[in-house]
Amino acid sequence: MSSSQEKFNAFIREKGLRLTSQRTVIARLALNRETHFTADDLLAWSREKDKGISRATVYRTLSLLTDLGLLESLDFGDGRLCYEPAEGRNHHDHIVCLHCGSITEFHCNEIEELQCDVADRLGFRVDHHSLRIYGTCKDCSERTECNEQR
Repeated sequence: MSSSQEKFNAFIREKGLRLTSQRTVIARLALNRETHFTADDLLAWSREKDKGISRATVYRTLSLLTDLGLLESLDFGDGRLCYEPAEGRNHHDHIVCLHCGSITEFHCNEIEELQCDVADRLGFRVDHHSLRIYGTCKDCSERTECNEQR
């Protein structure tokens, strides 16, 4: 069992909640993802393990995992939240295609340094940050160019 799963189990007990098999399945699936996912994605994966898992149980478990800091919720402006594990991952930012919805993680030391420089100049102490860049990915750009040429 992962340390994140152990933290979740302890948190559930501390809150006086029952650690059900359904919560365990949902938490395990969410905490072991390496890509961004939505609540609907998690519901589908969970139902592959236990057809009785409800949408409400998925949403409540996601809320618990987020409150505990084991998952990070991300709003990419398309009307749905995405989630990703928060523990054991290096800091990264996101670049999002507005056409196909693809999300690419990246890290850029120069951007990190610039952010620190700006904060220093303004006398601001950064606790954390999130950078999201929106635009059109290469694949969608090429498809759009092909359509425009017709």
